Formats: sequence, structure tokens, C-alpha cells
Amino acid sequence: MKKKSACAIPEIPTSVAKDLAGAMLDFHRLAPWQWMFDSNLFAVRNPFGDEVGYCCVLGNLGEVFGLVVYVGAEGYEYHQRVLSEEWTVDDAEIVHRLDCIQAFFEDREDLDAPDRKLVAKSGVRFRGRRAWPSIRRYRPGLAPWYATSEEAAFLTCALRQAIAVAEKCLRDPDCLIPPRPGQLLLREPRRTGQEIEWTERWIDPPAATQRVLAPPRSDTSEIERVKRLGLHRAGTWEFDCLYAPIVLTDAERPYCPMMGLWVDRESGFVLNVALCETADHSTELCEQTLRLFDLSRQIPETILVRHDEARVIVEHLARALGFRVVESERLDGVDAAFDGMRAFMKYGERL
Repeated sequence: MKKKSACAIPEIPTSVAKDLAGAMLDFHRLAPWQWMFDSNLFAVRNPFGDEVGYCCVLGNLGEVFGLVVYVGAEGYEYHQRVLSEEWTVDDAEIVHRLDCIQAFFEDREDLDAPDRKLVAKSGVRFRGRRAWPSIRRYRPGLAPWYATSEEAAFLTCALRQAIAVAEKCLRDPDCLIPPRPGQLLLREPRRTGQEIEWTERWIDPPAATQRVLAPPRSDTSEIERVKRLGLHRAGTWEFDCLYAPIVLTDAERPYCPMMGLWVDRESGFVLNVALCETADHSTELCEQTLRLFDLSRQIPETILVRHDEARVIVEHLARALGFRVVESERLDGVDAAFDGMRAFMKYGERL
């Protein structure tokens, strides 16, 4: 839902804005998407920290033009899953797991006020269609927002190193073919006094991230109370926890709250929708599930879930109350309800 945000826009110093805009202009003039693909991944180490950005050039398909810097192991994993078509960038839920900095080129009339302010502050002149810089920072669970000074500085380095890699690829189309399958070319800084020299070497990709899911802090007395009610057992419910299709601005930067969605499998009737008000969404949604059992005077025979986050929330209730938890790739009722919510709220408009 597009709303005027109450969140503060990060302030970028003039020198940082000038460097970033200059790098964007040089990158656009080079137009490396003419000979590079989004599968041509390479890595750049942040000279202002130790994080690694996994970079790919977009534009070969003629749809969007620019550079994406996937941050860290989780960012790399996202890119690999999209590339393998395990995930799709059109999936409204998956976009909330994205950790990257995007530098795209837009038409001037499509820029937001902060985009235009950055260009004006830099003093760099941009001309033409699909030639004006638009920078966005994506973080898991948050809405896309404008880059901080530190993120802008890292992006500037990534753009400069992307230019170096692209020029190398133009001379030698096979230069990103690794000596061992799966390896990536890493560009990294080496400091000599105040000077930075960029070197390169081949590295193994980061190991897959292992998410540790904390179980809910269950209220055993409430579970026992519901158990003593002797509720009727029937039917199959679908349950999912996912990011709500709304953007809230009551924090430091815009975010999408976690939401629980319960749907009757047979009828498609939405039993409950709950926005989480705390960071401990697993406990909050567990409590909401117990409350729904009480209000509906019914416990389902089976609850279908799609992923581990949802499973962890309800499985210990299942052990105590005697229903089954079954994983299912398809939750048609949940998907229909979510699509309806997203259409109503016009989710997905640019900030």
C-alpha cells in the first residue's frame, strides 16, 4: 500500500553522493548488460567492513538495467534459488527474504523525491531514458528503502569493480569460468597506507545458511484449559505465517509485519487473520491458534502447513491436543485469501 512514509530518509554526504552518481554514470555508459548475464556472478568485498557482496549485472533481457549486490551468504542463497527457478522474484513472500542493494536505471519522471535529491546533491548530470539512478536497499522482513551513507559507499565500490570485471569479460568472454566448478571470482581491497589496491582470486561459494527456528514459548495452562473443553474434532485447516501485504512506517524504516492466516480447506472460508504486534511472532501465532480453537468450538483433525516456520508454531499444540500437522506444497485457500488481500491493498507499488 503506497503511503507517505513517516520514516526518516537516510542522509548521504555530498562527497558520497558524488562518488556514487559518478560510478552509476560510468556503469551506464559502459552498458555491460550487452555482453553479461545475470548468471555471471562475481564477488566484491566491502572495503569498509568484511562483508562480501555477490554481484550480477541485469539488463540483457531488456527489462531492467543495473547492478544487484546480494549481501552475504543469505543474499547469495537467494540469487541461486531464483536462478534455479526454485524461487521466483514475482513471489510476494520471497521478496521479503531478499538481502541486497539494487542500483537500477529509470526514466527521470519515475524517480522519487529522494532519488532526485541524490542526483541534485551529486552534481552529476544524467540524460536520456532509462538512465537515471534509483538505489534501494532490501533487508529480510523490511520494505525496500533508501541506502544509508555506508551502503552507498559499498555500492560505489561494487559498481567500480563491476566495471573492471565487465571490461575484462568484454576482452575475454571466458574470464568468469572458474578453475573449479562453483567457484566465484572475488575482487577484494588491499590497503597500503591510505591507498586501496584491488586484487582478485577465486573463492568457494558460501555455505548454505542454516535457520534455527525457535519454538513458541507455550502457555501450558492455556493448552490444558483448551484440552479440558472437549472440543469437537473435524475438518482440515490450512495455516501459514507470512509477511502481510501492507507497509507500516511506525519504526526506523518501513516494514511488513508478520501475519497468521487460517483457512478452512474444504470451504475456503477464512477463519482468522492476525497481524503480529511483537517480534516473537511464533508465540503470538501459537496463542492465536489456541484462541481460534476456543472461539470456533472446534479442533481440526489436520492442519496443513507449507514450511518449517508454520510447522514449528503448531506442532507442539498438535502433540498436546491430538491433531495432525501435515506439510503440503499447495495451500490453495491461503493463497486465494492472500491474493485477494494483496489486490485490495494494491500491494507492490513503489515507495
